[in-house]
Amino acid sequence: MGDTVYFQRLFDANYLKLCHVANRIVKDKDDARDIVQQAFLNFWERSNHWHTIQSHEAYLYSSVYHSSIAYFKKSKVHVSSQDHTFSAHTLDTPLEELSFMELEKNIIKAISKLPPKCREIFLLSREEELSYKLIAERLNISTKTVEAQMGIALKRLREDLSAQIPDKIFFLLFF
Repeated sequence: MGDTVYFQRLFDANYLKLCHVANRIVKDKDDARDIVQQAFLNFWERSNHWHTIQSHEAYLYSSVYHSSIAYFKKSKVHVSSQDHTFSAHTLDTPLEELSFMELEKNIIKAISKLPPKCREIFLLSREEELSYKLIAERLNISTKTVEAQMGIALKRLREDLSAQIPDKIFFLLFF
C-alpha cells in the first residue's frame, strides 16, 4: 500500500514536468506522454529496487531524457529545404555521439546533485520555462529567493561541469 501511495505522489508531482522535457526533444505531445508513461511503468516494475536509486526524481528525469533522445534518433525526422533533406541529428561520428551522450549524462548528474529546492527552481526555470515571478508565485517564495537559488544552481553547475564545458558553451546551454 505504501509503494502505491508513494508512486502516485511521485507521478502527480512529476508527470507534467517530465512531459514537458520529453516534448521539448521529440516535438510531439502524444509521443512525449507515451515516453513519460513508459518511464513511470518501468520505474513501477523496478519497485523492488527503489532502495538502490539515490534520487527517484533524477532517475525518472534521466530515463525520460534518454528515452526521448533515443526516440528522436530513431524517428527519421528530416527538414526539407530547397529540394535538400537535412538530418535533424547533426553529430557526424560515433565518437562525437559518445562524447555528447557523456556530456548529457554529466549534466543530468550535476543537476541531480543540486539541493532539492535549488534543483526544483532550476528545473522550473529551464525545463518549464517559467519566469522567476511565476516560480516565486508557484512555490510561495519571493522573487529574490528564486534569483538567489538560480545563482547558486548556475554557479554549482558551472563548477561541476567546468572540465567538460568551456564557459562560452556553458553560457549557451544554460542562459
